[in-house]
Amino acid sequence: MIVHTGALVQVLADLGTAYANATDVGYTLRNPDGTTAPSPAQPRTITDIRNVGGGFFSTTLSFVQPWQGTIEWDAPPDAFAVEEINVVGDYVPAEGPRRTTADALRSLKRYAALALGSEWEVRLWDEPGNFAFPFARVAKVGPTLMTGPAIHTDVVQPFAIHCYPPAQERLEVAVLRAEVVEEKLYTGFRIGVSEGRPMRVPLYDYTLVPETGAGAVAISRYPHDYLRVDDLSINRLHDPTDERLISVVADVRCSWRRSGRVPTGTKLVQEVLVQHVEAQVSGQ
Repeated sequence: MIVHTGALVQVLADLGTAYANATDVGYTLRNPDGTTAPSPAQPRTITDIRNVGGGFFSTTLSFVQPWQGTIEWDAPPDAFAVEEINVVGDYVPAEGPRRTTADALRSLKRYAALALGSEWEVRLWDEPGNFAFPFARVAKVGPTLMTGPAIHTDVVQPFAIHCYPPAQERLEVAVLRAEVVEEKLYTGFRIGVSEGRPMRVPLYDYTLVPETGAGAVAISRYPHDYLRVDDLSINRLHDPTDERLISVVADVRCSWRRSGRVPTGTKLVQEVLVQHVEAQVSGQ
């Protein structure tokens, strides 16, 4: 794995489905000679590790200087996974500006899964396959507004998160379950979960990240890369054929800033030199 100084990096480990509910998962950062010092190498730690389901575990790291080594994951009695880490210089995208609308959509899907919890299956609206309750679908629901000067673009995009809790035998129970979903969405967007902040959703760079599979997890983002949540509204919809089937829909209007591409040949200000000149004024 190649990562960059200054970026927040999410490291993912597959310990197998037999360890899906493991509670004593840890990782160790080792230098090439196997030592765990000096920093950023470190002995085994069990803090800030998230169970993302299916035997996958993740943690978020950040490096302030170049480094080479390995991250070794383990869980009793015999689960083990290792990955090489090569920390290089500052992150510079190879192709075009970052923070695309696709980045925002996939980042929102990722955050919705964190807010709703591991028991929920969250997909993009047009992802194929059958769903199992509870599930949620994330989609763009309107045109993308782009404004601002040539050097950057301010983007505004409305999204919708459709949540489908399991059906209930009694209406009052279905209503209460819908209230739980609404509270999870409120907590996620108005308070923040994991790396989220109030009205801020972590924005990841999905360049070269596959759309599906275990490798479809972006790892590159800077600490200041967030979607701004401008508006949040949550509504409850009853199925017209059965009022016990209740879906919860969150309308989320997000905005963010994209870098522009400076035209070839454009002169850029690279340095400003200030000189103080003493003026002498003589009277007549």
